[in-house]
Amino acid sequence: MSDRSHSQNSLLRLRILSVVISLAIIFLMMEVAIRLVGDCDKDRNFFVLGRRLHPFRLPVVSTQETLDHYLGSTEMTVAYDPQLGWAPRPAGVSVGGLHRNNDQGIRAEKEFSREQQADRYRIALFGDSFTYGYEVRLEESWGFLLEQELNARQKSVEVLNFGVGGYGMDQALLRWMEVGRNFEPHLVLFGLQAENVKRNLNLFRPLLYYGDQIPLFKPRFVLEDNGLRLVNQPSLPPEEVVANLNNVESWRYANYEYFYGPDDYRDSLWQNSRLAALAVSAVTQNRFSRRRRSDEFYGSKSAPARLAVRILKEFRLDVEEQGGRFEIVHLPTEVSLRRVLGGKPLEYQDLLGAAAKVAPVIDPLPSLLQASRATTPDSLFEEWHYSSEGNRVIAGSVAEALSRESAWQATRD
Repeated sequence: MSDRSHSQNSLLRLRILSVVISLAIIFLMMEVAIRLVGDCDKDRNFFVLGRRLHPFRLPVVSTQETLDHYLGSTEMTVAYDPQLGWAPRPAGVSVGGLHRNNDQGIRAEKEFSREQQADRYRIALFGDSFTYGYEVRLEESWGFLLEQELNARQKSVEVLNFGVGGYGMDQALLRWMEVGRNFEPHLVLFGLQAENVKRNLNLFRPLLYYGDQIPLFKPRFVLEDNGLRLVNQPSLPPEEVVANLNNVESWRYANYEYFYGPDDYRDSLWQNSRLAALAVSAVTQNRFSRRRRSDEFYGSKSAPARLAVRILKEFRLDVEEQGGRFEIVHLPTEVSLRRVLGGKPLEYQDLLGAAAKVAPVIDPLPSLLQASRATTPDSLFEEWHYSSEGNRVIAGSVAEALSRESAWQATRD
């Protein structure tokens, strides 16, 4: 090899080495920057730019703290229930007094007779916090306003609100079977908030929503041979929650927790780098992956959607067996409303169509769209739930839809 060739090769090696060293320095600086910008929580989960990075840590410490508050506080509207996971605390009052239950665990300031009253048409509401009316006073909730609206059109109507914060469709059905049947409603309205499809697959809420303030396990249904089988009932009592989290892989129902993957919680070589973990998170959690996840939960042929539809069907059949009518009220979130205002279809349109084949669907979305165009979407929502104005729109839309029904017209006589 000539001196000139040897010199060129040496120069090339130096340039490659220089590039490698430069990249290593840049990588190291970015690694340090991410570690400085990010932060660890009590359970050693690392967060940066709003993302929780792998490897995940189970929320053992935070759950214990939440449980200590939960068990020691009298200002709670829910309590542990072995059949439902949690249920409204009789006469429970939230911090600040915004949310109150009567002695029967219903959102009301009066008690109700168990039997139907001859001179009253009884409507029972079931669903989650959107049905309960979180973030507004009782008088501003759509259930309360619905009663007022209908009493202006009907001789006598009473609305019983059995909604519970954090509930999935499964818990709403179980609450109907455990409590709602006893009140013999003429009509049951189920508030369909599409995200509840995910709750149907969940057993421990903080695994679905990290940091959630409901530190309890719940039962869930499993779809088998086109029927439903219930697992984790009775659900774990509060005093066993933390011990179970510490040994979650040995828990007999771990395979039924859709939002727990053992690999997410195991240390690996590449995850020792926060930069690498952030890069992987950015690639796997973006708008394209969210679109795939949407199909996973709401696609008409997906297992989660089929489970949700089956729960609705069982709900309708049981209500009808008790002599009542069953209808569904579509309750879109602010995200869904803004999506439609932007010219995009609902992510869960297929699910909504499947639900309409199970029972009549009352859809306040057109009224919400009209109201938001007249003002702004912000006026219809508080931080997460409907504002007093949003609840008013829902109540008016439901009242108008019911008033047009022939079955409803027959009750006016």
